[in-house]
Amino acid sequence: MKNLGETLKQARAAKGVEIRDASDATKVRSDFLRHMENGDFDFDLPEIYKRGFLRLYAAYLGLDPKAIMADYDAFRQGKNFDKESARGHKAKEQFFGEMTAQDDAPI
Repeated sequence: MKNLGETLKQARAAKGVEIRDASDATKVRSDFLRHMENGDFDFDLPEIYKRGFLRLYAAYLGLDPKAIMADYDAFRQGKNFDKESARGHKAKEQFFGEMTAQDDAPI
């Protein structure tokens, strides 16, 4: 399955425009568009702007903005789940210490 960045990059190539042209047309900075096409959504910009720029870019490229946003949400959910589960596990260890098999036994 293609990732979101590849989808954007291929759609731009199919449209026959350069990043600079896409940036001029959408008024979204070219470095933000490059980040999105590389699948890197952790650049320094508030989430609300990332979402708006992604929706605008998808529409400009002739992609379905709703489908692109659903893919983005799935991407973020998976990424956040991984971070949260790792963070939660570490926090439990710090708070409770290491548990032994005896500590896991039902009461």
